[in-house]
Amino acid sequence: TKKNELLFAEIEYMQKRELELQNDNMYLRNKIAENERAQQQMNMLPSTTEYEVM
Repeated sequence: TKKNELLFAEIEYMQKRELELQNDNMYLRNKIAENERAQQQMNMLPSTTEYEVM
């Protein structure tokens, strides 16, 4: 029936959407991890004190 076709199409769309969201989520998690690593490296660099700058 028409209703079944509509439901099937909707389910298909939702599954596709779910995959897209999972991919976006993985991408963002990787970006966050990347930034955290970069921040840790920055923190490990010897910091110049204000006195040295003057």
